[in-house]
Amino acid sequence: MDRPVEELKGFRRVDLAPGEMEVVHFTLDRSAMAFYSTAKKDWVTEPGQFEVLVGSSSRDIRLKAHYFER
Repeated sequence: MDRPVEELKGFRRVDLAPGEMEVVHFTLDRSAMAFYSTAKKDWVTEPGQFEVLVGSSSRDIRLKAHYFER
């Protein structure tokens, strides 16, 4: 099955004053990596390594990490 190269899995809008900082938490579990398979008629996950990108936008990535699905 063809899949997008990148997918948005979560976001949160945070309004900050200039120079202000805030910590934002996200949980990406197995269900965040799942997609609906019309062939299986169910949610599935694919095994492999996934890169997690965190940023203020898709053009301003500030953190990269890896997620491993077995």
